[in-house]
Amino acid sequence: MQEVYYFYQATIYVYPFIILGLVIFIWRAHKMGRDLAAQITSIVSIVPVLWFLLMLFNVM
Repeated sequence: MQEVYYFYQATIYVYPFIILGLVIFIWRAHKMGRDLAAQITSIVSIVPVLWFLLMLFNVM
């Protein structure tokens, strides 16, 4: 059980970098005119946000 707690704690610290990477990818895709890629990435990026919120409530 302790290993699971460490996994959640590490995920909390790494998560902002994942969000930053997604934002940079969406911005670059939009700048290049690839609206489809930006839309797909925006939809897919909702999934980790929901997972993170559920994980946060389960830990606390």
